[in-house]
Amino acid sequence: MYLELYLEDNMDLEFHYHITYLLAMGGGFNKDDAYKIAYSSQYIDDNQANILVKDDQNNIYKNIQTQSYLLLDKTSKEIYVPFHFVPKCTLSKSLRKDCIFNPMEVESNSQLARNSLKKALKLRDPYQIGISSHAFVDSWAHQNFTGYAEVYNNIGYSYMAKSIGHFDALHYPDSVSLIWKDSRLKDEKINNNVRFLEAAWYLLDIFSKANKIKPNAEIIKLIQDIFGTATENYFWNNTFLMPKRIRQYNKISKELFSCAIPKYSSTEWFKKIVKHSIKGFYWKNQAYKESEWYLFNEAAKRHRKFINYKIRCALGKGIGG
Repeated sequence: MYLELYLEDNMDLEFHYHITYLLAMGGGFNKDDAYKIAYSSQYIDDNQANILVKDDQNNIYKNIQTQSYLLLDKTSKEIYVPFHFVPKCTLSKSLRKDCIFNPMEVESNSQLARNSLKKALKLRDPYQIGISSHAFVDSWAHQNFTGYAEVYNNIGYSYMAKSIGHFDALHYPDSVSLIWKDSRLKDEKINNNVRFLEAAWYLLDIFSKANKIKPNAEIIKLIQDIFGTATENYFWNNTFLMPKRIRQYNKISKELFSCAIPKYSSTEWFKKIVKHSIKGFYWKNQAYKESEWYLFNEAAKRHRKFINYKIRCALGKGIGG
């Protein structure tokens, strides 16, 4: 039953896993850390359940849920905002037709999202780096949306009174090589290739600087070639073109780094350390604090604490321009 709680979403896999792996390798990380970074980045979307795990003394460990499709206020504060819609916390120039300012909207390459990633890199924690990388890249994909249920997010694709995040825009903001329209903006036409290539470059640059190497611009050029020309046909793009692109990312990895991108399974880390019985979930061994699943959850808790603390500080001091 618990397997149903870990649904893989291939649309996000393309960037958060495959491209992130390439950028981590190109940015100076070894294969082991690049894998942990990419897996953690993608697992943010697949970690959709609250799970209680017991040790041999019946002590209980509670994980942290990092994705949910329950439209609740609690979900916004604990999940959407810290992991997917990190706010800009400023009253910078509005790109909207109505010129409304909202400090809780997402802005590409925002200071908070960027600082969160830099903090993780200083810690040299691949799990927290992957988690912060996810939020950092989402600052491009989710720009101009907030992690709360409000009319501010409505673009006219559904009949929702208040849309949470980009729910009203469906999965369009997350899809590589897609062209779509955001009717709220002065410039309605969105080409995701432009956004994602910029996100890829900034992520590669930050990785490279942290590892004190020169950014490998060839990787970005290769990714751009794979993206090709963006299309407005969502079904064709995600059903036929995306699997082809993913095969090409793997080819790049073999050519540049002499290794294939490891196959992703959303249950791999969980099943390596947790067993399930009619009595609940138990650790397979008592060295669980060294396991990937445990270390991911601890890193996610630190990330959420940092983001929410910084938001409270910004709002408490008043929003700057």
